[in-house]
Amino acid sequence: MRQLAYWIQRGDLSAVDYEPVDAASAIEIFSIHDWNEELQFFSQIENSGGDSCPPGIGFVDPDGPILHVCPGTHDDTMVHYTSNQSHKLLGFIPTGERMTYTRQRVTDNDVVRLIQWFFDGRHDLLVKNFSTAGQLN
Repeated sequence: MRQLAYWIQRGDLSAVDYEPVDAASAIEIFSIHDWNEELQFFSQIENSGGDSCPPGIGFVDPDGPILHVCPGTHDDTMVHYTSNQSHKLLGFIPTGERMTYTRQRVTDNDVVRLIQWFFDGRHDLLVKNFSTAGQLN
């Protein structure tokens, strides 16, 4: 059972790092955390003109990929996926770059799938689904 470290980010740019958890625990933490309270806190800071960022939860793969989930209201979550992507320059010279993909208006059900894929190491599915619009495949 694979375990990954995670953090929870607050609307005031602060974050708390947590010990590694497995996929089932990560999904439970995402599901039970009081995101409405976090969003209200974020809104207060934003309205007062203070430095702010959307609240969220992030998971870190030791090999480098990061999945960062920023819940919204009514299944309107924004998800960022960052990973190293390798390419062939001129068709044969290996090269790589750090890429960040973003999807908006992600449903909670799809967030659960993305978290599971991330913990399963299915980075191919993540890249494929972040590179295309519409429903997750």
